[in-house]
Amino acid sequence: MSPNQSLVVVVRLFALWLIGYYITAAPLFYVQTKRFSPLYTLGAAVIVLALSAALWYFASWIAGHLVSNSNKVAEQPSAFDSWFSVGCALIGLWVLAKAIPALLHYFIANFMGSNMFPNTYMVTPEWRLTAIFNIIQLFFGLALFLGGRSLNKIVLRVRNAY
Repeated sequence: MSPNQSLVVVVRLFALWLIGYYITAAPLFYVQTKRFSPLYTLGAAVIVLALSAALWYFASWIAGHLVSNSNKVAEQPSAFDSWFSVGCALIGLWVLAKAIPALLHYFIANFMGSNMFPNTYMVTPEWRLTAIFNIIQLFFGLALFLGGRSLNKIVLRVRNAY
């Protein structure tokens, strides 16, 4: 795999990581900015998605400007496939490692609190929002971890369309 191809893979994996990080940070950002306007969270989502899409679709252009084209190596699709699949699986594993403990904590704490202290236990208003975002994060991590090959097929189809 050439340095240019390696950098394309890294840029695309970074775009996926950026979306995963935003899914993690969105509830806290919403809680902090909801007193001003909930549109701040929507605006941040649009900016992150636009940046991720730009990184994804212009990864070849970015890599071409960062790495000199003096040593062109023949393309090896199997190396790209394996690197991209491993990268997706690693990012998916990282996202799952954050989502599963958070979900377990929320549901166990809520269950124990409501059973042990039924008269005094109160759930914070942001609890449902945080739980929903952690469930979204769980599905995103599962999709990356288990579906790296499917995502790779989509990337190859888009790459060969040009």
